[in-house]
Amino acid sequence: LARHAIIFEDLNGIADCLRKISADEEIEIVRLKNRFSSTYDSRSSFGYRDISINLRICSDVTESYRLQYHILELQLLLRRFAEIKSDEGHRRYVRCRDLRGE
Repeated sequence: LARHAIIFEDLNGIADCLRKISADEEIEIVRLKNRFSSTYDSRSSFGYRDISINLRICSDVTESYRLQYHILELQLLLRRFAEIKSDEGHRRYVRCRDLRGE
């Protein structure tokens, strides 16, 4: 699994990017987690919010390298979250999650 993040200034940028990804015929969305949804309980992520997309790129190039089944994770997040997201911040999150037994 490869992971990458795109950072946006506002939700409009995230929505526009998501529309473009969805319209791309060479991209297959395998799973999408919308942590901005009003139905998402942000207590489970200690307030962190993003959109996490698992996707595959199905093109002549990926097929030629036999990578068309490789799943990528793309995170779409706001700059405010990216600025507080750090190695230490992630370690604290993992410790808290482990203490809760998740």
